[in-house]
Amino acid sequence: MNRPKLLPTIAAFALAGITFALGQWQAQRASYKEAMHAQSQAAVQQPPVEIGTRIVEPTEVDQHRVAITGVFAPEATIYLDNRLYKGAPGFHVLTPLKVEGGPAVVVNRGWMPVNAQARETIAPPPVPSGTVRIEGIAMPQVSSFVALRGAASGKLGAIWPNFSFDGFATASGLQLQPFVVQQTSVVEDGLVRDWPASGSGSERNLAYAVQWYALSAVSLGLWFWFGVLGRGKRPEGAPDARPTDPS
Repeated sequence: MNRPKLLPTIAAFALAGITFALGQWQAQRASYKEAMHAQSQAAVQQPPVEIGTRIVEPTEVDQHRVAITGVFAPEATIYLDNRLYKGAPGFHVLTPLKVEGGPAVVVNRGWMPVNAQARETIAPPPVPSGTVRIEGIAMPQVSSFVALRGAASGKLGAIWPNFSFDGFATASGLQLQPFVVQQTSVVEDGLVRDWPASGSGSERNLAYAVQWYALSAVSLGLWFWFGVLGRGKRPEGAPDARPTDPS
């Protein structure tokens, strides 16, 4: 075995240490996500949190079942663009539920398909009238996408590319709770509420962790192969295989 040189040794161990640390970080992220997912799943099994007149912080109800009693404001409905259901394009229908004496709650009532012949022409789905009790899952925000069209964001009854609390509060003139409720209550309104089950998302972090651990192992393996075993080097005393200059 050869005595490894100092600089390659330092470089190899530095690379191995950095990549191993990155692997540990990704593994910890995966563990954190799994713990948070288990917590949210446990919260879903609990009785719904009643939303009343006080402002509720999103962290209090994030991923929790909630229940709200109020009156829908159909005139303030908006349609979020680029929402797919089983590969079909459509909208998510958001309507505020007014709570007597308190902030309104934005309810994501479900999915409806796009009119392929006239996508800007929307037949508003039926809205329950009078006082209703709606249950659902509280979300801190609605997923956002790159706006592909010049949709009429800020106009009620129109297609919005994305949702923002400030924009919707300005357009509707309503005080809002700082979260959106993904409705699970069954209502005969023709909307689809087949919400996808949320996963922890830890699989990606675990995959990254494996890659970083592998890179750490490879860097040490190459250092040992070339620096210690001396493989890949021309043995001492071996003839030079390069062609000689005939001139």
